[in-house]
Amino acid sequence: MQDYINEILHRINEEMELLGIDENVCVEDALHMIDVIRPLFDNLRSMTVKYEFQNEEEEIHFFKDIKPDILSRYLYFYKITRIEMKRPIGSDDVQREYLHCQLDNLKYFFDQNLDFYQYYRSKATHLDSYYFVRYKANFRLCVDSAFLDKDPAFSTGYDYKVAKILSNEMLRIYLNTLLSTKNRK
Repeated sequence: MQDYINEILHRINEEMELLGIDENVCVEDALHMIDVIRPLFDNLRSMTVKYEFQNEEEEIHFFKDIKPDILSRYLYFYKITRIEMKRPIGSDDVQREYLHCQLDNLKYFFDQNLDFYQYYRSKATHLDSYYFVRYKANFRLCVDSAFLDKDPAFSTGYDYKVAKILSNEMLRIYLNTLLSTKNRK
């Protein structure tokens, strides 16, 4: 399993390097990366469902670190595509307002998930067995209704939130880079 995970990460990084992707990403590159990541992620899902983790620590590591790392990149490129396709045509002021609104959306997610965000960012581990082990959902801890619709064999309820946190951090950099470009003009 670890070999396949390394292969996925290598393939994604290699493709990003070939395209010269950094903070500046065009829609075409984002769509290309979505096309690259989607089948890799689907294969990871198939393998994970069949795979029997050796112990709880291995499962926690997968759902806390590995899956969110890959999923966050997928979400990042997907969100860039949506942001760019909805970006209004108009003055720099109109564009700045739109980009600030997108940053406000990231802040809203942060505010709504502050407790978990602090848990994750502080590298706490005392709730990992609830957050990152499959089939151990505690509905008193999990207030996100999206969890109810997730594949229980490939999701813990919180691996997606970690991916969103990582994705939002990349998006924040992306949006701030766009804003600084607009401000320089």
